[in-house]
Amino acid sequence: MIPYVRIADLILIPAGFVNGWPLRAIALRPFGFLVVAAIWFGIVLTLVQSRRIGLPTAAVWSYLVWVVAFGFVGGHFFDLLFYYPESISKEPGAWLRLEQGQSSFGGFLGAAFGSWAWAKRYQCSPWPFAESVASAFPSAWFIGRLGCAVAHDHPGRLSLSWWAVAYPGSPRLDIGLLEAVLTLPVAVACLWLRNRRRPEGFFVGILSVYYAPVRFTLDFARAVDLAGADARYLFLTPAQWGCIGLLVVGVFALAGATARRRIQRGAVG
Repeated sequence: MIPYVRIADLILIPAGFVNGWPLRAIALRPFGFLVVAAIWFGIVLTLVQSRRIGLPTAAVWSYLVWVVAFGFVGGHFFDLLFYYPESISKEPGAWLRLEQGQSSFGGFLGAAFGSWAWAKRYQCSPWPFAESVASAFPSAWFIGRLGCAVAHDHPGRLSLSWWAVAYPGSPRLDIGLLEAVLTLPVAVACLWLRNRRRPEGFFVGILSVYYAPVRFTLDFARAVDLAGADARYLFLTPAQWGCIGLLVVGVFALAGATARRRIQRGAVG
């Protein structure tokens, strides 16, 4: 069984260090550090890929700002609406507190809307930019999910399997850790496959078709016996409903990429 490890925060400036300032200790927290590292790594990989396929760097930065900003907003709104709807009436200001809750599928929807809005604003196709992001995203997602594993913030069902984590009180599956492990293969595959130019829709399709069934299956292992357990709608979590839509998107993206590849080969031939 995997031991339950808590990594302590690294205190940079203790509380009250200089004349009572700061009021709270300024610390480097493992979860926050890994999330920031994931965003940074994703941006770097996206910029590398965008240069490889000849996209203007300024345009890529603009696209990333829109996608990341809308992704965070969408992730928070989705989290409130489908996971914690009761908090909306109790705390009207909850909409503005983006750091207090993020849903991965809300982030995906927000990022997709940001991509669409950016393309409308600048009157250009978002596909080359989206493909650069999609080729880098699994690597960043892997690092981000390691942050969830370190924080142990996605406890699963009780389990005595060797891949369970010895949570205090009773061993459980750690969904963040499992998702990180299952994300690693597609992250490595995308990094390898992007060394050659691929038809538009290829990476979006590969990522969607791989991730949707993985996440759909993992959500059945989420805890149901703890306070704050994920809401269910017709026996499925919001993320599982999102997986169904994501799989459809992936299939259409791959079909489009295959058709473009055939057209390109026909033109060359």
